[in-house]
Amino acid sequence: MTLFRPSSSGNATLRPDAGIEQSVRQKDSVRIVNLDEFVGPKLERLDFFKIDTEGFEDEVLAGASGILQRFKPVIYIELSSQYRAASERAIELLHSHRYKFEDELSLESSFLGDNFFAFPPGFQSSR
Repeated sequence: MTLFRPSSSGNATLRPDAGIEQSVRQKDSVRIVNLDEFVGPKLERLDFFKIDTEGFEDEVLAGASGILQRFKPVIYIELSSQYRAASERAIELLHSHRYKFEDELSLESSFLGDNFFAFPPGFQSSR
């Protein structure tokens, strides 16, 4: 795939449809791997999973479905209205694994992204 790198490296994305075209300085060809196949067989434990991939969160979750099912980690994920379709798919994927969000989700107020905790079934928060 093509990784679009704007002047701010923290905003590099595989999804240029979010209005970053003006600020793209470089495009790189990158190989995408499925986490279930790449690290899944090697993992013995996974308690926490942070995902901040600038609009590719849904694809990360799709490629880690077996890991989610096997380990049921707490997930800290960035979601935004800037990548609304991908964020909505990520939410659907998490709900399909019976994850629940700590706070009310509001994509409308998070254009550049807010981070949310998602908890697996049976997780007891200390809050």
